[in-house]
Amino acid sequence: MKLYDATLPIHEKMVIFPGDPPFTKEPVSQIQTGDDFNLTRITMGTHLGTHVDPPAHYGMITFENGGRSMFDFTDYETGKVEVGLPVRMVFRIRNYDKQRGFVQYYWKAKPIMKTEVA
Repeated sequence: MKLYDATLPIHEKMVIFPGDPPFTKEPVSQIQTGDDFNLTRITMGTHLGTHVDPPAHYGMITFENGGRSMFDFTDYETGKVEVGLPVRMVFRIRNYDKQRGFVQYYWKAKPIMKTEVA
């Protein structure tokens, strides 16, 4: 399995999550109009596009048989995840329902870092 960048480009006409504020960008200062630097104000919700929920990482995983799915990543060092890294699928506990006495599980993708490859 390999990691692919499934990031959606951000723009003003993109579909947004219901209830999230739309993406907007507004120039605050511009060199072309005589300002000393370029500065843009950006407004958006955290569910915009491919999700901006730092420090979480998500990505499209392509399996050897050709299937694809989006997964959360786990057990990685921030800033070290790269497109094309192989991943290992791991089974994790999502939550424990004490009232009903059951555990909910789910799959996560664990990037295999270059230092782990033997």
